[in-house]
Amino acid sequence: ATARTLHARGAAALPQSARLWAAWASQEDDDGDSDGARELLVRGAQACCEANDGKAAARLWTSAGLLAARDGYAVEARAAFRGALEAGGGEYVPALRGWAQLESDCGNGRRWKKLKKQLSAALGAQHGEAKSPVIFKKLAAPGSP
Repeated sequence: ATARTLHARGAAALPQSARLWAAWASQEDDDGDSDGARELLVRGAQACCEANDGKAAARLWTSAGLLAARDGYAVEARAAFRGALEAGGGEYVPALRGWAQLESDCGNGRRWKKLKKQLSAALGAQHGEAKSPVIFKKLAAPGSP
């Protein structure tokens, strides 16, 4: 049996397995099918949501958002990042960081500032501080080199 067939069987048997969905999506992306990879990540995120595993769903939604952003699908990326935040309780740092980077890359300064503020608050909550001093070392403002 091919890896694709084995992944499909695994997803049918264990639809709530985020690792399985991520591995299958990674294989599809490596094989040049990024559309299929994003679709698998979304299906996996939905399955994890149905199994009440918000953390796993947030990881898969974030991965779908990052792939969509990489491939130039900003609307799809935003929807995936929004799904990650809903699944992750609104403070899922990787989704906020990916979404802020997308808005920076798209030149959307207003959205970038809003997400930067949300990210700062989420990081502060994680570290028990009002703000974390090294949040945005790699996250450039729109229009920055």
